Amino acid sequence: MDKTKPNTSKYIAAFSLTTLVFISGIFLGNFIAQSGLTDLRESQEILRAQLLGLDLRDRLITSQNVCEVPIKDIREGKVELGRRVEVLEKRLGKLNPEVLRQKELYQLIEIKTLLLLEERKERCDEDYSIILFFYTNEENDPRGSDKKSQNQGIVLNALYNGYPDYINTFSFDINTENPALSTLKSIHNINSVPTLVIDGKIYEDFKGFEELKELLELE
Repeated sequence: MDKTKPNTSKYIAAFSLTTLVFISGIFLGNFIAQSGLTDLRESQEILRAQLLGLDLRDRLITSQNVCEVPIKDIREGKVELGRRVEVLEKRLGKLNPEVLRQKELYQLIEIKTLLLLEERKERCDEDYSIILFFYTNEENDPRGSDKKSQNQGIVLNALYNGYPDYINTFSFDINTENPALSTLKSIHNINSVPTLVIDGKIYEDFKGFEELKELLELE
């Protein structure tokens, strides 16, 4: 018996196994991608419905009754949708074109909520802080650091968790091209990131937790 003769059956088995793994990988990848797209479409419908709902809410709330609407109701939708966008970013990537489109819708919702909170604070004599956070997710962004932006976001989340009744944070991607957001950036002269606008005052570059507490006069 010639021991150097190749074992054809082994090669066939190995080839079949490799092919099976390869095909399984394709099906799994397609399943994950399809699952992500399904979530994306569902989130898109939720965001659009929420945007319409906020538009109708703003028409119902007048200057006379804005103080009667619980602040929790004003902030609730924005916070929940922010979580949905974060989930999409983790699953599909922060720079995924579809995710960016959903985030643009979300940022419009943020601006509508921001305007209502600013009006409520002025008319109802309520004590809370409004923080605008401008950031970037792009590496080598000429307008600032994505790493500093990410760290600033972590600090702001910790600050909000520590003072949920006082802190109202609104996050905006400096690279989002939208007329409303462009106007917001122009009003506050935003040219670099990370940048914070705390109750109307502009603070450029990263700010740590204790520094923010001092700026906000928190104990």
